[in-house]
Amino acid sequence: MMPVLFLSLCLLEGLAFYLVGSLVGGWWTVGLTFLTTLIGLVWVQRQGLAVLLAAHRKTALQEAPLTELYDGLCLALAGVLIVLPGFVTDLIGFSLLFTPFRRFCLEFGADIFIGAFSFGMMDTESLRQETARRQAEAAADADIIDADYEVVDEPPKELKNK
Repeated sequence: MMPVLFLSLCLLEGLAFYLVGSLVGGWWTVGLTFLTTLIGLVWVQRQGLAVLLAAHRKTALQEAPLTELYDGLCLALAGVLIVLPGFVTDLIGFSLLFTPFRRFCLEFGADIFIGAFSFGMMDTESLRQETARRQAEAAADADIIDADYEVVDEPPKELKNK
């Protein structure tokens, strides 16, 4: 699957370079590639700093910065895609700079991820029964006291003298 995606991306990039080059010329195409990289990196840097500050605020409030971690991951991926020369990768990278697109990817990706890993696993009724069984076992073991001990071969010196 990955080689097919990589080959498709290379073909799309080649087609995009050909189309843009035929419209504006070769040197303008190269200049446009550098310009999109420069603009994209500045944008990634600013958004990355904002996400870092938001994560710092959440950790100061003792909250888990999960959304900020996801945004940071998306911004890192956007930075890599923007640095790669090409218009298609720039389009995907710039799309990741928009928060609504990142939220859409999160929802869509979560559905795919959960669907892929839940296939063939327990259904919800089996899961409820297993949870109830474990809770019953935990309630039955509630009167057990767990302790650590150490075996001492000799009595303490205070007891020997008395």
